[in-house]
Amino acid sequence: MRSLPVRLDAVLVQALIAAALSFAHLHDLARPSWRRPWTTS
Repeated sequence: MRSLPVRLDAVLVQALIAAALSFAHLHDLARPSWRRPWTTS
């Protein structure tokens, strides 16, 4: 059995999740803390 495609998919999914989280964190840091739209949702 070849487990390489499944393993590659798992690595890609983890990389995408990490990139999305880091991007959201950077965007959150770049935004002033008093302008976070928590109450407008």
